Amino acid sequence: MCDVFIDITITNEHGNFLQVLKGLNDQLGTFYRYESGTSMSAADVSGMLCLDAGILEQRHNITNSPALMKALVINGGSLVWKL
Repeated sequence: MCDVFIDITITNEHGNFLQVLKGLNDQLGTFYRYESGTSMSAADVSGMLCLDAGILEQRHNITNSPALMKALVINGGSLVWKL
């Protein structure tokens, strides 16, 4: 005979997160909704990198590298405008 003990731990508890999102969505009306997460920032970052690449090429005759683009994103914004 053997005793089995199970300990359940919830690690991804969101609390009232979904209720808060519902409240935010209710305030926005029927044609909009609140979104969050990294997928929502992908378009912004892509646009910033595209502008940066154009400025580097047109103003400074520099071909961008993936490392340079990564550095621009990591360092918090468009550094090309300051060159």
